[in-house]
Amino acid sequence: MGLLHIISPETVGAKDPAIERVLGAAVLVFALGAGFAYLVRDWNKVKISVFMQAAWMILYTITMVWGLLTKEIISMAWPPAIIGAVFAVLFTIILYKRRKKE
Repeated sequence: MGLLHIISPETVGAKDPAIERVLGAAVLVFALGAGFAYLVRDWNKVKISVFMQAAWMILYTITMVWGLLTKEIISMAWPPAIIGAVFAVLFTIILYKRRKKE
């Protein structure tokens, strides 16, 4: 998804291709960070990464839904907004469960 935003922002209905490319870069970097965190598997080493992923997905979902409701983003963006919400919930659950164990 991030690569699509970088290479061809027009296909996702971008009003501002430069901003769309920045979003794509952010998505790729966070995906890379999540991949590295998965490989480490030591909670003490990756908990800040999981926190950042949760914060990113929460803010992503809020801004996407805001843009959709104000008609600043095309309606084709509902599926990514819903996927973002699912990830936001999952990361928040992971943080909550891990915090109870500490």
